[in-house]
Amino acid sequence: MPLKPLFGCWLFLLLAGGHVFARQDQFQFSQKHGLPLIWASSEIEREQAEFLQSELLNWLDASLPIYTGPSKPKSFFLKLEINPSGFENTYFKIQSLDSGISLVAKDQLALSFSVSTFLEILGIRKYTVDFTYYPEDKTIVFPKNFDKSYQPDFEYRALFYPEAYDQSFRGWHKLDWHIDDFGLWGHSFSKLISTKEYFDLHPEYFALYKGKRRSESICMTNDGVFALAKKNLETLILENPGARYFSISQNDGVIHCGCGQCKSINDANGGPTGALVHFVNRLASEFPDQEFATLAYQHTVLPPSEIKPLTNVTTIYCPIEINRGQAIPEDSRSEFVGNILEDWQSVNPKTFVWDYTVQFSHYLSPFPNLHVLQKNFQFYKSKGVKGLFVQGYGDIPGDFYELRQYLLAKLLWDVHLDFEKEMEEFLLRFYGNASEYISAYLSLLQAGQQVQDKILDIYSGPIAQSKTFLAPSYMDQYDQLIKKAEEATESDPLFASRVAKVRKSLEYVYLEQAKYYGKNDFGMFQKENGNWVVPSHLPLRVKSFAKDANQRGIYEIRENGPSPDLYVHEWENIIENALLENKAENFHVTYLTAPSSEYQGNGPSDLVNGIRGFLDFKIQWVGWYETDPELVIKTGGIDFKSVQIGFLEDQRHWIFPPENVRVFGWRKNKWKLLSVKHLVSLREHPEVDRKTIDLKIKKAHRFEEFKILIKNQARLPHWTYRKDKMPMVMLDEILLK
Repeated sequence: MPLKPLFGCWLFLLLAGGHVFARQDQFQFSQKHGLPLIWASSEIEREQAEFLQSELLNWLDASLPIYTGPSKPKSFFLKLEINPSGFENTYFKIQSLDSGISLVAKDQLALSFSVSTFLEILGIRKYTVDFTYYPEDKTIVFPKNFDKSYQPDFEYRALFYPEAYDQSFRGWHKLDWHIDDFGLWGHSFSKLISTKEYFDLHPEYFALYKGKRRSESICMTNDGVFALAKKNLETLILENPGARYFSISQNDGVIHCGCGQCKSINDANGGPTGALVHFVNRLASEFPDQEFATLAYQHTVLPPSEIKPLTNVTTIYCPIEINRGQAIPEDSRSEFVGNILEDWQSVNPKTFVWDYTVQFSHYLSPFPNLHVLQKNFQFYKSKGVKGLFVQGYGDIPGDFYELRQYLLAKLLWDVHLDFEKEMEEFLLRFYGNASEYISAYLSLLQAGQQVQDKILDIYSGPIAQSKTFLAPSYMDQYDQLIKKAEEATESDPLFASRVAKVRKSLEYVYLEQAKYYGKNDFGMFQKENGNWVVPSHLPLRVKSFAKDANQRGIYEIRENGPSPDLYVHEWENIIENALLENKAENFHVTYLTAPSSEYQGNGPSDLVNGIRGFLDFKIQWVGWYETDPELVIKTGGIDFKSVQIGFLEDQRHWIFPPENVRVFGWRKNKWKLLSVKHLVSLREHPEVDRKTIDLKIKKAHRFEEFKILIKNQARLPHWTYRKDKMPMVMLDEILLK
């Protein structure tokens, strides 16, 4: 007679009291030795009891029965209880007694936190929405005489990464969700006061900046603005009854109002934050039962000296400028962060931080900042920060997003967790046999970044780091490590796919740097039969990269950047139009004024290498900031009719064509002025564009060398003015025609 399943036998023993196998210091439960029941003190705890039951079923292949009722069961239990009394700062408690293990919480949300915490104590991990790890040993092991109270290190914990869009991931990791929590989020002036609807009708509603009304911000002392904002807030509050906060914050940028009333308040408070807090307070006082938030960002980063935010206003400090390659408390360049936080704490103890853990300019490029995360979070905690909004890739699966979001979620709850252990376990379970090579790859990235100690900012990338941790010598080492990872997982499609995504990050670096290196080693051009050509494999690699990115849901390569398909199109345009015929190619160029250290490209030869500059100012352009470019080209007496110089116009990055260009020829031991070109006045131009200036030259063969003097713009135009910025001029190719 075939054997019957044993489920009924152990369930009978369980309900009859069962048998608990206990070592001196811990309880152990299994199908062999008996399993506990789940005790929900009332129906209120039933939902979490069922969640606990389902997770244990997934692990143990056995369904623990749920008992609901106030009386204590006879068998060993896992008790779930909501009990508001005795919880001030504590969220929940977990205790083990002789008769059972109790999870007691102050409310339903805290009870859900206690369940996921209990499951993690048992060894279960939720790494992604689709990957929950269960220990191989199907035995519940829990310490005896366990008694611990839990509370998070931050009251508000929001994570902006792909898995955070899923409620199950957020619930497990005890995360808030700003999309639900804020009825109005982030930069909100344009949402409160519509530019399209009111700018022409009421220009006085908008900022008076440098003598002109600007649509980018509002007048924060105008009564009409206040009345309209109040009306729109009333509607938003009614439409979002579950929202905890409403953000009243300036638009992204530095434009702010300088009318008489705003200026008076700002002067009295040491800067533009004065009028902002005045406006926020005025609205917040109209809704005393509603919580509001405002940003300390760019021109409003410093607290006002006289006005204090009301008690229902939270400040969200945005340290966007800091170095991401070194922990804040260890980097003198980030010392200002602590000072700003202390200053804000003195006027508003309800302070959050909007932390940036993403490389906006290149989502797929390596960004070695993992080693600073724990120290930074500990630093924020030490400064009294009450909440964190951690900005990552949003819903785009960027570089190592799975690892980043998991570690960040853990840190948001406990800044003192064993970070290295959590990371090691993640890599082992997520990459299988490739874990040691992935770990070595991440360590080498970090070492390469730290040895140079160059600032790692959120707009870094393959070109900015081409001489540091993404230099060719490092790229070769990374390639070898990932090859070993690929070999280690070639028989396992799941792990192989995860390793392949790491490979795609290196592929992206290769493609971006190929444009940068041009005709040099590792560049996109090779010489065949005396001509420069693009090797046939390169377009195929670009298309393969884009196809894989599409399949993985990477719908844009960078913030507001191209889709993978558009990335292919950009590459096709570059391949078709990059090469130029230039009589000056490989001529000797000498700088009389050096370009900015960040924008030197591959040296002076970049200006005469026969490659047209692309629309990305980091590739094939040389830039001068606050200085005027001056350079000399030795031509050896060749004849030509004109000098054509390419300039970039990228007003968003304060890059403009020059005021004028002059060309001199060297003859009879002196410089002779040969040609001058004055450019027309600047106009507001949001698109990135390139300009070519043509200077006619007569009898060029009479001169051995030429000097080019370029006059940079003296000041920024009013529409891009920022007090800490100056104009930059960028050159790409100097053509002799």
